[in-house]
Amino acid sequence: MNFYESENFDQSFYIIEDNEIEKITLRELCLEFAEETTTPSGINKRFHLREGIELWTWGVGGNNPALVETFDSEEEADHALMLCHRFDLLSGDDSPIVYNTKAEAEEAMAEFA
Repeated sequence: MNFYESENFDQSFYIIEDNEIEKITLRELCLEFAEETTTPSGINKRFHLREGIELWTWGVGGNNPALVETFDSEEEADHALMLCHRFDLLSGDDSPIVYNTKAEAEEAMAEFA
């Protein structure tokens, strides 16, 4: 994975949830659909930061924590973490359909009504 890939996690999108159109940022979506696992401290996201600049994974089933990469700054580390969460969002079975505009979401709702 290219941890330096450009992505605007503050970009807004629209999803349909409980028959309501919701405006949401890519960051919020990524955090909501990030893969979770059992850890020694309970259920947590599989990828996480330690020391602010270290990207770690709990591994399969929360076992064998491993350092993935160390970054020069907290901003770089946070960006890499969000890219990992974006991968989970894009590959998840329960990820929502995302619309670029409210009009697109309204049109989709009308089709399903």
